[in-house]
Amino acid sequence: MTESAEEAEGQQNALAKLLSQQDSLTHELELNRSEMETLEADEEVTAEELTEFRQDVERLNRELGRLEKDVKALLEQLERIYILDGPGLCPEVMVTSGMERIDSRCTRIIPRFSVVGKLFEPKVTDSRIVRSTASGMLQHALASWGIDHGELALCEENDPRSRWINASVDEWIGNLSQADRVILIHDLFDALSANGARTLEELDDGGATGFETILRRLLGSSESTKKAITNLPKQAMNQAVSAASRLTGIKLRLPGEEPRAEEPKEE
Repeated sequence: MTESAEEAEGQQNALAKLLSQQDSLTHELELNRSEMETLEADEEVTAEELTEFRQDVERLNRELGRLEKDVKALLEQLERIYILDGPGLCPEVMVTSGMERIDSRCTRIIPRFSVVGKLFEPKVTDSRIVRSTASGMLQHALASWGIDHGELALCEENDPRSRWINASVDEWIGNLSQADRVILIHDLFDALSANGARTLEELDDGGATGFETILRRLLGSSESTKKAITNLPKQAMNQAVSAASRLTGIKLRLPGEEPRAEEPKEE
């Protein structure tokens, strides 16, 4: 990574941190103001207690003012923020107000076969899909993205296979608690490190043996990760059956699955 690229990445990380702090302080200030209104109506609260509480509110206001100046100064240095097949954040930790504020400066680009960039998909107005010379997950590599006369070779929609994977993963992750997600990510990176793969290309070079090693290690890790991994095929199969049903018009179901009640027809 060049010095200018490292500097730009540092600025984006700093901005994300400031926006997160600003969001937290704003939330704390709103709670304090609401509590202060309650205290002011309470005849048992002393003048000294009210004064102390008002000072806390004023302190939060000053801190927010300082953060706002820092955010504006940093935004002046950032002409454009590029999100290159990068994932979003889960709703529990996502600062939506911060993303809305910088949306006009963001450009999000994902390849036609995108999996990583569709995890907790970032909501960016200027989002584009680019063609790639690679196949499958290897389209994550920027060097494979297509260029046509100096411009990105864009396409209209994602590969149907990647959309199927995305739907399966979304359903799968959605069924995991926040704590189980943290454990799963730690276990996954431990398994990847043990396999020796540092890039998607190295993982692909390992072939079936490489994936088998990672899967075996994951199944031998924590109980929550083992349960999550064994549930993934079921979620993927559900998505496959749903997709086949839509394409054929025939209501299919998994072996052993109870028939679903008929939906009422419109008059």
